[in-house]
Amino acid sequence: MGKPVQRTALLVVLTVFVLLVAASGDSRRHLQPTVADKNPSDDTAGFYVMLSDGHSEETGESSGPPNNFDDSRSELAANAVVERVVDGDTIVARVGNKSETVRLIGIDTPESVARTRPVECYGQEASFYLAEILPVGTAITLVRDAEIRDVYDRLLAYVIRSYDSLFVNLELVSAGYAAVLEYWPNDYYSSLFARAEAEARHSLRGLWKACGGPDVPLD
Repeated sequence: MGKPVQRTALLVVLTVFVLLVAASGDSRRHLQPTVADKNPSDDTAGFYVMLSDGHSEETGESSGPPNNFDDSRSELAANAVVERVVDGDTIVARVGNKSETVRLIGIDTPESVARTRPVECYGQEASFYLAEILPVGTAITLVRDAEIRDVYDRLLAYVIRSYDSLFVNLELVSAGYAAVLEYWPNDYYSSLFARAEAEARHSLRGLWKACGGPDVPLD
């Protein structure tokens, strides 16, 4: 093989290598949400939304404090204020000039207020804990996933406590107040939540010790 051909082959190999490295990149770049495009029919335009490209369930690793939203997102501004806690996985928040019911994505706490279902073990504890970490007036950042609302017209969101970036959804699972419940296609953090649940269950935190697991009706 002549030297020009060898040089060409070497350049091709190097180019392919560089492209592969660039494509793999740092998985944390997929963590970055962007501001949703303005849509006149969407009253939540301007909310942060997870990037659809480079979707990865292996996210949430952070060098910051445990259960804090990735420290690279500290620039995300608050876009809502807590008005009240409904139960362990639902809040009412002031979004702009509207009160919105917000359902935390990817988790499920024991029932405590549902009219059609019995109160469950650790339901009140989950509600009290959420009210403790999100008292009335707390500024929060709502981050969307694939869908804006559920069938009950509630906003679906990852809830971030703005002043310290506490990732509330993750905190509830890690502390044993919630179990994982996927809301496909809103599953960006499903693997992260699953790992947190496994650790809470192994350590017998919260409902895992008190109730033996989720969905246990009170006697």
